[in-house]
Amino acid sequence: MRHLLYRPARETTRCACCGSTKIRHLEATHQRKMPGTEERVAFISGCRDCGAVFINPRPESDTLKSCYAPDGEWAQNRAVSEQTRNETLRALKVERYAEMLARLAALGVDCRQPFGSGEALDFGCGPGFFMDALAKCGWHCAGIDPATAPFLTRHRMLDTIPETRQFSLISALHVLEHVDGQVDLLRKFRGCLHEDGILLIAVPSFHELPKHTRKHYCINYPNHIVALTDRAIETILAMAGFDLLSGTANVWANSYLVAARRSATAAAKISRKPLSAAIAALKDSKTGDIRSGWLWRRLPIRYRAARMNAFYTGKIKRRRERKARRQQEAAEIVPRA
Repeated sequence: MRHLLYRPARETTRCACCGSTKIRHLEATHQRKMPGTEERVAFISGCRDCGAVFINPRPESDTLKSCYAPDGEWAQNRAVSEQTRNETLRALKVERYAEMLARLAALGVDCRQPFGSGEALDFGCGPGFFMDALAKCGWHCAGIDPATAPFLTRHRMLDTIPETRQFSLISALHVLEHVDGQVDLLRKFRGCLHEDGILLIAVPSFHELPKHTRKHYCINYPNHIVALTDRAIETILAMAGFDLLSGTANVWANSYLVAARRSATAAAKISRKPLSAAIAALKDSKTGDIRSGWLWRRLPIRYRAARMNAFYTGKIKRRRERKARRQQEAAEIVPRA
């Protein structure tokens, strides 16, 4: 029955974001080869409790750590050591972040001047360009990013999130889609944020998938392993003890930026049916794999996934066979004298 009903190795029954067991498979999607297996299809699973959508199976913790290590795939592909020293790129990025802060100020969240302790933490800071923009405004900045920590020397770098309240501004810009355990991470942010502090989060706008149709950008293996809609962000913020202050999808292309503040009553504001926005986005978008007709979508999802996996693994097998034949034919050619 395995060839009819797809059950990938390391398939999880818990939400990658909040740990709930109330999950459902929303779609099967083609992904690049996952380490340790020949499988080419993963499920896009959704959580009924928090509304998050995640790749299932998702990378193991060791895979993520190696990917975001200083010599890992993420750092190597983006040449982060060179980016940290590129002054031209740095100036362009600082200007871009200044525009972002101005748009936030227009929404009533003004971070262009230090407030509270004047201390800011940029989690997943990358080459440090947002910290550069904040420092230009007068903030005292600290960053956390294992991929760039050895190269980033112009700002204070931390190994872990502090347990004491010392920051008035915390940012995680395009970070939450790369990790799991988002609710626990947000609770750690809350633990080191002052009462009047502000949290800034930016993620790919999964709820706008029908508009931009970039599903593989929003969720893929092994980089963007979690996708969040506007309702999911509001829900996980409430679970972690934050109130949403504002939200805008116009700061960057295909991105959603929100600001939040600590709240003692946030848990009472958890939205009902938070997964509905993700279901609607997938239903209304024309991003299906192989087929997207109504009859195909009515088939059991595990059967569809099995057919898809057979299709993609068959392509790989035929490609390897053609390569082997060409190598054999080349070896049999007798070189002319």
